[in-house]
Amino acid sequence: AAKNVSFAGHREESNNAFIIAPNEKVSLQGGYKLNGTVVSSEFEMSNGASFTYKKIDTSNFWNSGSTQGDTGTGDLIITSPTIEPK
Repeated sequence: AAKNVSFAGHREESNNAFIIAPNEKVSLQGGYKLNGTVVSSEFEMSNGASFTYKKIDTSNFWNSGSTQGDTGTGDLIITSPTIEPK
């Protein structure tokens, strides 16, 4: 079963984040505001939480220059959000 990664609490400002949790359920609750990208098995918002897709520049990530057979994050990160129906 997937574990739950939760973000909660009312904030005046949004948080910017790139969350990679492919085997987890990510939950935003209680007015939490998130801008960014989320990779998860499930995604849930409740009690006034908000999410705004924001493309994340990965050119400065630690593995962006990998040469050991890793093709980088190009096939993982897309330029538009993917929203799947329940």
